[in-house]
Amino acid sequence: MLVGICDDQKPTRDYLCRLVKDNSEDHKVYCFENGKELLAFVKKSAMPDLIFLDIDFNDDMDGMAIAGKLKEKQIGAGVSTGSLPLIVFVTGMPERMQEAFAVRAFQFLVKPFDEKQFALILSQAVKEVEHLKDQMTHKEILEFNVGGKLMRIEPEKLMYFESDGRKLKLHLDDRVVECYAKISDVLSEISRMFCQIHRSYIVNLEYIFTYDRKQVELKNGETIPLSKYKYKEFLDAFMKYSSRRA
Repeated sequence: MLVGICDDQKPTRDYLCRLVKDNSEDHKVYCFENGKELLAFVKKSAMPDLIFLDIDFNDDMDGMAIAGKLKEKQIGAGVSTGSLPLIVFVTGMPERMQEAFAVRAFQFLVKPFDEKQFALILSQAVKEVEHLKDQMTHKEILEFNVGGKLMRIEPEKLMYFESDGRKLKLHLDDRVVECYAKISDVLSEISRMFCQIHRSYIVNLEYIFTYDRKQVELKNGETIPLSKYKYKEFLDAFMKYSSRRA
């Protein structure tokens, strides 16, 4: 596993590096003094599987901003923001924990570290990285007949399905595609990242920004009706999905 440690304090970097290596010599560990060094490494080399990221830097860019830049790179590469890297925030200010959840941090470590807690978090991270990589190896692909041609689509690129009479509209992140199909045909094929929220709509839970009892708003600003008969089912699905991605 490729592990990144980004902290402006060298003693902290060295300590975290030792803790990682004490738990397993198999991990490759790279240390960075600030966000610029980390982002330059990602651009030239590779995205770490796991990053221990300080929140408070004596620099223009704090840990939250760095995490935001990493998420932007994921989106730019067409990768789900729930994918790698896993981010474990490191700070002496536990009151900033709520901010960490806003960028979907995997865990939160408060200084001074408890080494048993660190070992547990690292173990959990290893299992999650293996799970995510296994998902990528056996990547789900959806197939549709569009204009007489087979179109293969990665689920992560589908924002939602819309039933329009005999046609099914596939709302992708960059365009809308139509095919002749029923919404019931899709339900047996889609993964847990989707939920039917209306008789005419199936939404990708990854794209939801906010919701109320009547509609969901997507991250691109679009709104989709939410049936009162589907509200509880949607809420259960969204909470479960969010907890898996937290």
